[in-house]
Amino acid sequence: MNHDEKKRLRKLLLKLRRANLDKPKRRATFMEVAGMERREVTISRLLAFFMESEAEHGLGDLWMQSLLSAATEADARFDPKALQTSPTSCSTEVVCANARRDLRIDIVAETPDVVLGIENKIGASLYNDLAAYAVQVRNMAGGRVPLLLTLTLRDEGSATSGWAARCEECGVSLCNVTYDALFARVKEGAGNAMLSADQEWLGHMRDFMITIENLGETRMQFDTELFAFMVENGPEIELLKRKMEEVARATKAQGVRLQAALADDPEIAAMGLEKPKVWSPDKYYLWCSTYINLVLPGKRAWAHPEISNNVDKTQVRCWVSGPAAKSMVRDAMVTAGLPIVEEHDEHLVYRNLPLEAGDEELISELKVLLKALLPIAKG
Repeated sequence: MNHDEKKRLRKLLLKLRRANLDKPKRRATFMEVAGMERREVTISRLLAFFMESEAEHGLGDLWMQSLLSAATEADARFDPKALQTSPTSCSTEVVCANARRDLRIDIVAETPDVVLGIENKIGASLYNDLAAYAVQVRNMAGGRVPLLLTLTLRDEGSATSGWAARCEECGVSLCNVTYDALFARVKEGAGNAMLSADQEWLGHMRDFMITIENLGETRMQFDTELFAFMVENGPEIELLKRKMEEVARATKAQGVRLQAALADDPEIAAMGLEKPKVWSPDKYYLWCSTYINLVLPGKRAWAHPEISNNVDKTQVRCWVSGPAAKSMVRDAMVTAGLPIVEEHDEHLVYRNLPLEAGDEELISELKVLLKALLPIAKG
């Protein structure tokens, strides 16, 4: 890279630091960390719990009122003002008794006035036999108002409306409600419920709602600042991309050379070790490793003597499988008179060399380390 290219890239990086384009990442919710954000059954159970008016969350019928209120925009027959919504009890995975195959309604909520069936859709498309669900809801109603709705991340009104006529034949009203519409009404009514609510469950409710809202974020907002920065600095960004690709190609070529040289080296072959491997968690970094099983009674232990480049140097070092293996490797290096220039939890560094160190020098230093470890290698 010539002087002019270095100057241009330094200027670009300085601009990048000043621009502060790295927006803070949103925090993960507990449900996301636990991998539950797309488990429809889990989400249905949580939703059913919040809809239970007598549950320990202390929110009363807030969720049932909110869901019916959101549905009222599509169908006035869902109006909660005309229906008694407390107490509300909920069941999940309700079997459609008269269906020809195993069909289950995700949630059925019951009040003195209403039986409400809910088909909850988080990831899958709406393919369910809603007419069969309507029959089950009607049969459970027993004189109460039978209602059925689909609860979805995005508006599925058109898909839902295709079943409306068949549901009406059963005397069941059907509509679609989005999570956004439901949450908007929950937030509107939450103020009145806060005083009686259990504070711990309010935290869980917030986590639940944020998790669902994150699932609904299907498009990244257009970042005008980033776009302007890229337009203004286009040539320099292209130069940086080219230089990064040059580094990646050079790193790959060096790995291929080292692997071939180590595999053909008669001294290493005589040691009886596994063939060296080149692998990289990142295309700009080189890890060229050999493998040694260690003599450690009662345990499986190993060491990985390797050549690896770093930000500003190339290292000859040894990764280990644990504290016992590390102790063995350290003792073997000390016995052989080798320096330990760095010691970390999982590896010991024998040599730090400049990035431009040649292949022969790297292989020579790796062989020194390998010879020091042979006495502790399992035959």
